[in-house]
Amino acid sequence: MERSVTLPASARAVSMGRREVVACVAGPFPADLLADVQLVVSELVTNSVQHSGASLNGDIRLVLDVSEAWVRVAVIDPGVGVSSPRVPVGQPPGTERGRGLRIVERLVADWGWVRHPGDGLEVWAELTRP
Repeated sequence: MERSVTLPASARAVSMGRREVVACVAGPFPADLLADVQLVVSELVTNSVQHSGASLNGDIRLVLDVSEAWVRVAVIDPGVGVSSPRVPVGQPPGTERGRGLRIVERLVADWGWVRHPGDGLEVWAELTRP
């Protein structure tokens, strides 16, 4: 099952994205996986709002694709604020910024990004059912 929703490029987008996860994923998956999917959505949506330029150039789109074995999360935005998402290296412990993709990397089976010419940047992550 795939669910796509347009979110405003504002702080409200994070809570809206988390509610979409509950609506789409809650039934077929255990609570701990649901919490992980919500955290991944929170981090990817936050990054999009903060770094994509979407607040100046439009909304962002959240796509949740759910099967019996996995959940795929994708956040698509105008992609004008960043050339390529990457996990920061060499940051001192306790640094508040730059932890989002590190958290995502630890929770998911795989993640990546693709630039869609004319449509912006898509950052995706896949979580598997234990």
